[in-house]
Amino acid sequence: MQEKKQHWWTSDYSLKEKVAFFRDRVCLPSNYTKTLPSIAETHRKQLKNTVSDKKIKMVFLGDILNINGWDLEVDDNIKNSISNADIMVYNQEGVITEKRRILAVAHDHDILEKIKSLAPNAKILANVANNHSGDFGLESFLQSNEQTENFGFNIFGSAEKPFIDVDQFRFFGCTQWSNQAFDEIINFRLTDEVEKFDRYRSSEKYNIFLPHWGYEMQLMPTKQQCDFTDRLIGWDLVVGNHSHSPQPVVYNSDKQPELIAYSLGNFAFVHYNPNHFYGAILVLEFDVSSSKPVLLSSDYMLTIMDYIHSEKKRTIKINPIDQLNYAKLRRKIMLRPSYLSFFFKHFSL
Repeated sequence: MQEKKQHWWTSDYSLKEKVAFFRDRVCLPSNYTKTLPSIAETHRKQLKNTVSDKKIKMVFLGDILNINGWDLEVDDNIKNSISNADIMVYNQEGVITEKRRILAVAHDHDILEKIKSLAPNAKILANVANNHSGDFGLESFLQSNEQTENFGFNIFGSAEKPFIDVDQFRFFGCTQWSNQAFDEIINFRLTDEVEKFDRYRSSEKYNIFLPHWGYEMQLMPTKQQCDFTDRLIGWDLVVGNHSHSPQPVVYNSDKQPELIAYSLGNFAFVHYNPNHFYGAILVLEFDVSSSKPVLLSSDYMLTIMDYIHSEKKRTIKINPIDQLNYAKLRRKIMLRPSYLSFFFKHFSL
């Protein structure tokens, strides 16, 4: 099969959306939608009380992009919360490859070991439906997936494998965007036609919808996203990505989906721009004593990436925070005299 030509950078965004794309990187992330509660602090919700000896813990991480050989560590409080997960799901932006190209996302081969160390005994699922999956073409994408599966992780979100069933759960991934015109690579694409996705649901499973959607550097989902989830009947849970900044979680006590996390932001990413430093971790507990799991509790932890560097070691430390403050973070980081020299020396994009 002849490989299609890879573009330097393409986007499905309109001209207006591209202007916002660059503006929100240079300035602060935008907040256009006021209809949802803002993220003020980390929170844990006890949704249902039940006595059961058959429970599982499920952890969702945000985007994991290229970390360029840096080590990955998490704060002890985060480690205590996620290390004993039964299932861990993350969004694998880009592919594992030795190739490099500007604006393309490439992972080093040891990224899987670093992710595994976060929850050593968990079943780990990699969602590969994102706008960077086609950055190096079909062959590199398939090789990356093969390496990920051979390591022991489960892949879903590709055109070949849009969903995966794990125990009593179904995980389905798709994307709204692609930087390359490769429809045969990812499960492409998210549209307003909600009924299109009914065939991916299972009547016997707890159905989890994982879209790569919305816009980068926006603190709230769009009206289109909110309208979409309002019509997403039959799906139990929605966990989104792509904004690179955390967005609100909505709990529905009387309808489906019962929980919507519009975006978890970034979990790990070597990047010069403080707008990319925040993320969130979603920790859920289920009662699985009956055929259909019951969501018992939700813990939504906001995080920040701290970059620790020395002559011998470079580490991304994931630390918990109580609230997001992009303006304060930019002042703190960018006013340091060593900021430009440090980031130009250590961060390759």
